[in-house]
Amino acid sequence: MVTNFARATGRQMTPDTTEINFTDKAKISNFAKASVSLCQRCGIINGYEDGSFRPGNTANRGEAATLYARFLKKCASVDYSILRKRVNNIPVRAVEFDPSNFRPHVALGNNLVDGQESASSIVQRSGARIAVNAAFFDMKSYMPVGTIVTDGRVVTIDNKYPDKSAFTLDSSGNASVENYVTWYTATLQKEDGFESVIQKVSANKWPSSSTDAARLVFTRDWGHTLCFDAKDAVTVDSEGFITSVAADKDVAIPSLDEGYVLAQRSRRQYEGDFFDSCQVGDRISLDLNYDGSSTQDIMLSVAAGPRLVKNGQVYGGLNTYISEGFSDPNITTYTALRMCIGIKPDGNLLIATATCTLQELSSILVKLGCSDGINLDGGGSATLYVGGQWLCGPQSRKLNNMIVFQ
Repeated sequence: MVTNFARATGRQMTPDTTEINFTDKAKISNFAKASVSLCQRCGIINGYEDGSFRPGNTANRGEAATLYARFLKKCASVDYSILRKRVNNIPVRAVEFDPSNFRPHVALGNNLVDGQESASSIVQRSGARIAVNAAFFDMKSYMPVGTIVTDGRVVTIDNKYPDKSAFTLDSSGNASVENYVTWYTATLQKEDGFESVIQKVSANKWPSSSTDAARLVFTRDWGHTLCFDAKDAVTVDSEGFITSVAADKDVAIPSLDEGYVLAQRSRRQYEGDFFDSCQVGDRISLDLNYDGSSTQDIMLSVAAGPRLVKNGQVYGGLNTYISEGFSDPNITTYTALRMCIGIKPDGNLLIATATCTLQELSSILVKLGCSDGINLDGGGSATLYVGGQWLCGPQSRKLNNMIVFQ
């Protein structure tokens, strides 16, 4: 009971005592031997004066009280706590923790924007202590639906639904739910003082067609090459200097610490002089803006949604769900396996899973003391890993991305 409780609630059992060979250890049932040994080595039990354990006996009140008192004293909570309870008569599993005690990161499937990888594999290779599936993704293309930022680096930009909510962490570990659109502004600078600017530059997404003239930044998160022939493409190193200029061809993308490619698949009717003016040795600066966010200091962000809690109150309904891009009744109306992140007033995060409606999930987060909250991808993607155990999943479906706390 003690060892199972410790594992279920995230308490740490640390052996600090030499193992005792109880005189009647042969009578301890096989299923209990490891637990008896662990409790003894942690100082929770020490047997009787005659060196026996007496596994067939019934504990009296004093013995039980001693066991539990020692457990509470010696086995403190670690850097998270696990919750398993009914809230509003709905079974809920959750983990609560201070995000400033962890290094958060968005792990992409196979380190690619459109990657596909099992949850178990992502957890193992990332060294995650806590991990949860995050952004929605297209099941055919495996492209994420929504903007993703990790380690202060934009992975992909998707502004299709400006009202879409995003779970966000700043460089101090402060969490918030934000609603914003993301754009780069690229400025070409020459030594003679010439400048040319292009605005509303997006990142790591497929041009919609061969005539799409969207300006796009591509990083190694996208792959080793653009995978399409770009009308214009300039390769920029980590210091902002152009290292190559190409036209009407696919080009290689530098590694993450070595630069990026700025490209467009087609040209506009009123193109301007930006790409025509680019030469090797010129400099390009990228300015990033999260328009609508309460902070520009964003280290991690996953646009998921819809928002569930605002200012400590249940938030949202069909209209707000639709404005965030959700019209499928499987998401907006029906009971389903859900995943969410709540933010408590003290800054702690609560990642919870339950089978319920969105409205019920909102009420659960409020009942658990959250001041803000956001829904994550669920259903066949719902996966929550905490310290060696799966509170939900792992599912058979391969994932596009997970938020991991290391």
